[in-house]
Amino acid sequence: MTIADEAFNPTRYEAQVEMDRQSILPAPAPLPGDDDKGVYRGTIRIKI
Repeated sequence: MTIADEAFNPTRYEAQVEMDRQSILPAPAPLPGDDDKGVYRGTIRIKI
């Protein structure tokens, strides 16, 4: 159905593409003061 939306209703298609883009969140970048959280020791512990 997205092919038909892209051809016959481009505004709806562009809105759907933008919603998809905004709903996928990237992973946060590590800060310089963060420790390695045990990644280099082979264990990972993340406290939430």
